[in-house]
Amino acid sequence: MGKPVILDLICPHCAALVRPADESCLQCGNEVTNKFPAVSESANSARPWIDDPALILGLLFLVLGAAGLPWLWKSQAFSHSAKWLLSIAVLAYTCLLIWLTWIAARYLNVQIEAIRAAW
Repeated sequence: MGKPVILDLICPHCAALVRPADESCLQCGNEVTNKFPAVSESANSARPWIDDPALILGLLFLVLGAAGLPWLWKSQAFSHSAKWLLSIAVLAYTCLLIWLTWIAARYLNVQIEAIRAAW
């Protein structure tokens, strides 16, 4: 394993980076009492939306179907057993939608053939 990473801190007054050892911000001079760790944009840019359970469920059942399963498994909003149950439900739901689409296409094909035969 590597060495532990010491993150810089963010000044709550001017949002400048402050070293953990500093008591005041070097940019604005204010005392840094509430120190917040700096967050790298690349590491946490996907977290807010991917950990929203309502958004993930909406993507799974209304938009992507089974194609959204990788996002379900990357999300930290669900337990491992909930992910398995949702995966099974999404796969069954996707199969049902494909079957209903097939039935509707066959019905429309029969109707189109009946209209063609009537001409």
